[in-house]
Amino acid sequence: MVSTPPQRTREIRHDIDGLRALAVLIVVFYHIGLSDFGGGFIGVDVFFVISGYLIIPTVRSQMMSGNFSLPSFMLRRLRRLVPALLPVLVFSSVIALLFSSDKAFADYANSAVSASAFLSNYVFFDQSGYFGRGSDTILLLHSWSLGVEFQFYLILALLALLVRSRLVLVLVVLSIASFALAETLVRSGSAYAFFAISPRFWELAAGGLLGMLHIARPSVQRIGWVCGLRGSALSLLRQFCTAQP
Repeated sequence: MVSTPPQRTREIRHDIDGLRALAVLIVVFYHIGLSDFGGGFIGVDVFFVISGYLIIPTVRSQMMSGNFSLPSFMLRRLRRLVPALLPVLVFSSVIALLFSSDKAFADYANSAVSASAFLSNYVFFDQSGYFGRGSDTILLLHSWSLGVEFQFYLILALLALLVRSRLVLVLVVLSIASFALAETLVRSGSAYAFFAISPRFWELAAGGLLGMLHIARPSVQRIGWVCGLRGSALSLLRQFCTAQP
């Protein structure tokens, strides 16, 4: 199996761990009903950007050195995602079996199968949606984000094999198209903007492009703290601007 570069596997990024913690807190605060966190789902956006930041530079490095392997890459992604998903599936299945009606259990079984295949984001899009009535009773609703992430990994791996040295250019073009699609869908009120990979693609790609910029231009990291403060300020401003009255 091809391993990632040593400096990336051994290094512990406390700044990224901190961002992850903040992203989780924002989502949790939103779900428990704190009125100042009406835009809590920005935490999911942050997670997608971080995923792209960590994965894409490694893929490009392996690709440029001729060491990239699609089976090995996808196996590593599964080893990262499945251990987190499996206990949730087991616990949710027990709860659904004990407390759900026949109809509700059938719906749960469908969502469990789709979550196992990392396709639940489209199943939930076809159902009530994240913000629909009764969404708090859908046990695996949160698995939609794992579906988006896994689908991005698969697309990224295929792009790495198909476009090779033009990966950066292709990511830029696809990011622009994805962002435009996301804006169009959001303005039309479509839940597809929330669940699907195509309008989410730009978030993961943007993180990856930033990660490659840091590698190509190490001097950019010197102003990282300035960008971090500005990003934090903008995030807080968005939270208060989107807060429920």
